[in-house]
Amino acid sequence: VEAKIDAAAPIGTGTAILLVLMGLIMTTARGIAPSQEAQPLLIGGVGVVLALLVDIILLSPTTSPGVWVVLMAIPFALTMYGVVEGVKRCAQNELIRVVFPPLVLIVAVLGSILGGITNPTPAAALGAGGAI
Repeated sequence: VEAKIDAAAPIGTGTAILLVLMGLIMTTARGIAPSQEAQPLLIGGVGVVLALLVDIILLSPTTSPGVWVVLMAIPFALTMYGVVEGVKRCAQNELIRVVFPPLVLIVAVLGSILGGITNPTPAAALGAGGAI
């Protein structure tokens, strides 16, 4: 058990995925509306950096989920402040609203097949359900 704990990654996989997606939303929002106020997005960026630091310094593989939630509450609140503003800015852009949903559907269907999660028949059901 000690060997597995010592070999664990410094950042949790789920945390890293969430922070990358939130960062992408905020950077896209900044690119869509560069003339709008940057402060909410910067606060969200500070939340991302703070969440990474908390994950690297304070969290370990033996940390319980309750402690994880308590330690990550403030960084994720800051990050969500920026993400909410980013989603509002992205929603104002016609191209994002029209192109993004079908693109996500295509990536989900092809990604599930190519990633080995499912075969083409359930992927087709995923695509049909997503299109409805």
